[in-house]
Amino acid sequence: MRYSYETKSYLKDISLPILIIHSEDDDLVPFKNGKSIFESANKPKSFLKIRGDHNLGFIQSHEIYVEGLKKFLLNIED
Repeated sequence: MRYSYETKSYLKDISLPILIIHSEDDDLVPFKNGKSIFESANKPKSFLKIRGDHNLGFIQSHEIYVEGLKKFLLNIED
């Protein structure tokens, strides 16, 4: 990978609900990285698996993406 991001080191400070969205077809960031970031996150957390490449997954998985985002937002407590 060309760039290194220390995402996991920042997650320990986040206590708000977090949604990780990642595609098994991502040709830039391996799917296992998304799962690893999810596992490192504090609760409450959700993981949404979509299909499609790195940039267009949210379009190629539009229905799954929109429904998953709605579900996540509706489950956030005030």
